[in-house]
Amino acid sequence: MEHTNFEIVRAQAEDAAALLDYLKIVGGETDNLSFGAEGVPLDIEAEKAYLGVQAQSQDNIQLLAKVNGEIIGTASLNRKQRRMGHRAEFGISLKKAWWGCGAASALMERILAFAKETGVEQVNLEVRSDNKRAIALYERFGFRKLCTFPGFFKINGELIDFDFMNLSICPAKTKYTKCGVRRDIYEQTDWLLRAGLRKVRRQNSNDSKRQCLARKNRRPVDKAERRNDNA
Repeated sequence: MEHTNFEIVRAQAEDAAALLDYLKIVGGETDNLSFGAEGVPLDIEAEKAYLGVQAQSQDNIQLLAKVNGEIIGTASLNRKQRRMGHRAEFGISLKKAWWGCGAASALMERILAFAKETGVEQVNLEVRSDNKRAIALYERFGFRKLCTFPGFFKINGELIDFDFMNLSICPAKTKYTKCGVRRDIYEQTDWLLRAGLRKVRRQNSNDSKRQCLARKNRRPVDKAERRNDNA
C-alpha cells in the first residue's frame, strides 16, 4: 500500500473499546501474536484503567496509528524494573490491510524517540523466526538477533521458533563516539592530551632557546689560556 495520511497518537482511556476490537481483528489475521481472534483477556473497564496509567507514565507508552479515527496499528514500550530498569520490551502490530503504508516505521520512530528521552539503554523484542517482513523492519532500525528460542509458541500442535532481538541505544542526553566512548569523556580526555602535548612542546622549545642563548653567551677561550690550563 502506498503511503497514507495517518496520525500517531498516545493511547488514552477513551480508546479502550476501539483498541480491544482492533486486537481481535489483528489476532485473527496472523499467527504472529500471542493471542488469536479472541483478543486479550481484558474487559473495557480494565483496559480503560490500563490505558489511563500508560497515558501518564514516564516509563511506559502505548501509541496508536489512526486513519480518520480508525485504529490501524499500535506499538508499546514497557520498561523493566529494578536491576533490569535499563531495558524495555517493545511490541507492535498493524492491520494487514495497512501493511506497507509507513505506519509501522512511524510507530517505531516515535517509540525509539521516547526510549532515548527516558534513558532506556536496551530495547528487546520477540519475533517469529519466519516473519521476514517484521525482521527486516527491526534490522532497518538497528535491532540485532541475539538467539533463537525453539518452540516459543505452540499453535495447533505445531512448535514455532522465535528470534530474540535487541537494540542498544544511547540516552538523548549522553552522546557517544563511533567507537562507543562517551563523547563528553572523549572530548575531555582529548583536550587534556592536547594540552599536555602543547605544554611539552613549549617546554622543549624553551629548553632549546635557553641552550642557544647559553652557547651565544659563552666566553671565548684563546689558545694561551688553554695552554695555561693544561700546564
